[in-house]
Amino acid sequence: MTRKQKLKIPAHCKGMTFEEFQKEAFKDPKFVEEYEALRPEFEALEQSIKARKKGKHVCTKAMIDTLVLTLDSTQ
Repeated sequence: MTRKQKLKIPAHCKGMTFEEFQKEAFKDPKFVEEYEALRPEFEALEQSIKARKKGKHVCTKAMIDTLVLTLDSTQ
């Protein structure tokens, strides 16, 4: 599964709360694999957002370089 794929919500998941859906989704090994593969990217973005909120403005190039290094180290 690639990140750009749009997934349809399975019929048995419609009407669930997010927490119920999340619990169900983590039962699927493919979901867990993709979730873990994307974790470093989202952690890097989260760090950047936190830094900006604290007033530690990071220039876009530095942020991109950090993200690229993070992603390269996971592959």
